[in-house]
Amino acid sequence: MYKIILLVTLFSFTVTAQGTSQNVDVKNLTDQQIRFQVFSFMRFSQYKEALAFCNEVLKYKPYSPEAHLGKGNALSELDKWREAVESYNLAIKYNRTPLGEVYYQKGMALDERYTPHEEIENFLKKISLSLEDIKKTLKDIEKSFKDKGVPLEERKKFLEKIWRLEEAFKAYNLALDHGYEDREVYYASTGIRIKLGKP
Repeated sequence: MYKIILLVTLFSFTVTAQGTSQNVDVKNLTDQQIRFQVFSFMRFSQYKEALAFCNEVLKYKPYSPEAHLGKGNALSELDKWREAVESYNLAIKYNRTPLGEVYYQKGMALDERYTPHEEIENFLKKISLSLEDIKKTLKDIEKSFKDKGVPLEERKKFLEKIWRLEEAFKAYNLALDHGYEDREVYYASTGIRIKLGKP
């Protein structure tokens, strides 16, 4: 019986997602209904609609962890990783469960998967540094860059990439700590280990 109710609820929200969220009374939605609505938008690649829906929910329910998670997922798909990370942090702050999923999504937003390992290596070669140097702290790396005369803007750009990867690595580990044992987490975490030359 529960499964039938669940499927009917999901179907009704999916139909709404193909149209507009204006038909939904966001003030009285439960966390489960928010999750289904966001899922429906995301399923049809309607990321802007998902974002608009979550923003509407948050006007009335600013502490909804489900709305913050949905907003983060929509922003990630729209390549707005900074805002996505802020939303994931709020989902964590307001105790969205299971937390492991949120940490994983946060890691994904931070992880520069589209920056190949070679790009990092090539940059380091250009300034005569190796991946071994990346094992140092960011402060040490920055000093090395200054000593090599790397322009400030280029330095900032590269250090931000390294910072993002470090933060993503932490988030993936927290996802595992919170029981999110998906093999994708292991793959992503291993990818960062390779990029940063971690043991």
